[in-house]
Amino acid sequence: MVDLAFKNILARKTRSLLCVLAVMVSVYLNGSTATMNDWMYTTMTSELARYMGKIYVQQGGSSYPPFDSSIAETTAQQILAHDDLNAAQSTPLIFVRLARAMMPFMPAQAMVIGVTPGKEQALWGGIEAASGANAFAPGERGDVAILGDKAASYFDARVGDDIPINNTSVRVVGILQKSSMDSVNLAAIVPLASAQRIFAKEGTVSAVLVGARDVNAVPTLAGALKRDYPLLQVVTQDDLLKDAQTVLSQDFAPARLISQLA
Repeated sequence: MVDLAFKNILARKTRSLLCVLAVMVSVYLNGSTATMNDWMYTTMTSELARYMGKIYVQQGGSSYPPFDSSIAETTAQQILAHDDLNAAQSTPLIFVRLARAMMPFMPAQAMVIGVTPGKEQALWGGIEAASGANAFAPGERGDVAILGDKAASYFDARVGDDIPINNTSVRVVGILQKSSMDSVNLAAIVPLASAQRIFAKEGTVSAVLVGARDVNAVPTLAGALKRDYPLLQVVTQDDLLKDAQTVLSQDFAPARLISQLA
């Protein structure tokens, strides 16, 4: 019986190989799908919690994080001059991916976020430092960085170390405690002007993080920004929630692949 089974396998090498590959892919996809759903749920819900009362303005068609977005800095300053926003909770940002993630559904293995010194809390709220500082010195424009906990592991760095970012030596002045915001955990956060110079992005930003004066005023403020900047993408917490629900409801159905290959 065993001999007959092997003879059948050898006689149908291509079909047998495809079936074996299908099973392997199915196992991988099942594991990946579970990992992806867990990661997406954890990340999206934690990020959503941080966006209460916040609005992202970025280039139309961009994803989050907006690595592929570019907005003129003059436009960003016009947005930040809007009457109804909370200036202390609003800042232009630059996002740059340093290394792609192991899984295609994750944004990055490491990234850089450029933020205006003094506006760090608009980005990460009350995350404390595990060591060093959790904010830049007033007026800081030097080549310094505050690392998220995963970024610290990626660079294998401690406070006082120099790390290479795009062929520039950057001194670590702080490492943040692990937070629920994976984008911050993965990031080397540097002063906005440094990010613009290091990555040759002078005069541009990736996005503008806008805080509303009142959480109840977000729809009105978002509507005004959409009207004033029709070519830009204005993203609110409700928009992110809809995207999260769409992604998490997808049926990857790896069994479908087996039926096609068998």
